[in-house]
Amino acid sequence: MATETTTEQPAPSKDLIRQILPLMSRHTDDFRPKSYALWYAYATGDNQELKKDLDQRMQTGQKLSGAITFELYNRHLIESAESSVAKAQDALLSLISRTELQMSSADSETERFSNSLSEFGVSLNDPNRRENLKADVANMLDETTRAGQTIRKLLDEVRESQEEAARLTLELSKARDQANTDALTGLGNRGAFDAAIETMTQHRGSEALSLIMLDIDHFKKINDTYGHPFGDVVIRTVASAIRGLVRGRDFSARYGGEEFAVLLPETDEQGAKILAERIRDCIERSKIRREDGEQIGSITISAGVAEVASRETIESFIGRADRALYLSKTGGRNRVTCSPN
Repeated sequence: MATETTTEQPAPSKDLIRQILPLMSRHTDDFRPKSYALWYAYATGDNQELKKDLDQRMQTGQKLSGAITFELYNRHLIESAESSVAKAQDALLSLISRTELQMSSADSETERFSNSLSEFGVSLNDPNRRENLKADVANMLDETTRAGQTIRKLLDEVRESQEEAARLTLELSKARDQANTDALTGLGNRGAFDAAIETMTQHRGSEALSLIMLDIDHFKKINDTYGHPFGDVVIRTVASAIRGLVRGRDFSARYGGEEFAVLLPETDEQGAKILAERIRDCIERSKIRREDGEQIGSITISAGVAEVASRETIESFIGRADRALYLSKTGGRNRVTCSPN
């Protein structure tokens, strides 16, 4: 039941919808979520490189194929997020190197000033130099003034470096969040899920670890009947229900287009099944309306649950949960199934 990974955009305004759908109709044969995300980014104008690339392709009059859409999506939306993280990291490392040079310079100046103080102390105790005391005092005053100026300059540089470090750290944090977050739902994306399941399986020790795989029932029919913008509303509704029920160390992600995953450390299969039933019930009872106020019938989800076995591979763990989800689908949907032993 696994579906392709997508990173959607936030729900567009009515004006954006009026731009996006005609653009897609005229210029692409691909109406999957990746294509929608691509044209959303084009319509907002936030990604100038993407806009330039699409403008050039539209001038040829040929519609974008699914393969070209996938290539553009990866180049302009996925790689740009990874590039933002890399740039923020490089800037922070550069700042650290610059600060180290500043401190090294300060150490040299402090050592020189300390030597000058020692020499001045020697001259004060040397009877043969007392006739030169006035000149020594003048020199020491010069050294003190110079040291004071150097230290003030260093303090200013350190203060600026602290401010820049705080800004770059925040920028890096935001870039990482964007790279690991599904923009449509606010949950983790597929990349974040892959990292989380690897960490949890490697460091769980003897603790239980369970996985819930959830999929929205009849989602293609929802999109075909009510349109992709309403499909986004349904996806966000499901994500909101999941977010409201997971707790503590639990990790939830949008695994694919209409599929979600929840990792539950310190939770056995029965505990995971109870949570999955709560999520299923919450979604079934949700009231979803279109923009015109029309209430849509119940949205339901199917779920599969598995608890990781000793020495089990990640692929096998996910596969068992996915097969349990398949059994829920073929068994009538709107139900939770545990992985067969």
